[in-house]
Amino acid sequence: PMASNLVPQTLGRKVRIGIQTYPRNLADQANQKIESSVFWALMGSLRFLETLEVIGSSFSSAMPRNEPAIRNSLPPCVRAQSVGDADVAAISQLTYLQSLTLAQLPNILTGSGLISIGLQCQHLRTLSLANLGMMGKVVYMSALMDMLKHCKCLR
Repeated sequence: PMASNLVPQTLGRKVRIGIQTYPRNLADQANQKIESSVFWALMGSLRFLETLEVIGSSFSSAMPRNEPAIRNSLPPCVRAQSVGDADVAAISQLTYLQSLTLAQLPNILTGSGLISIGLQCQHLRTLSLANLGMMGKVVYMSALMDMLKHCKCLR
């Protein structure tokens, strides 16, 4: 009896309890005023950027050839741990982007931002993704497949 009081009465409709759903496209995300974030502003001011790497702290590549590019003496960026789908969608403002690396970003929940990148970044030739979302789960696969439909220049 006590537990039934915790679930709101909805007149026979199903109640979804669990992870919040997120918009799958840029227009829906814009409607939520996500673009007001600092990351959106930064990406908006770098519209002609051709190469971008967003690599979270403690990333270690299984591909040794990639290690020198990410090894440095700087302290890890705490902000990288909170980079999520909306932040990734902000990258879609970089319409001249040719090379993108996203790695060790545990706060990716659906990959919805990838679709926006595929739609807007038509010059993208190189894409590298590693350790996005929860470890051991590839929760962004559906969004990645949608993204790749629009990436005609990938090598």
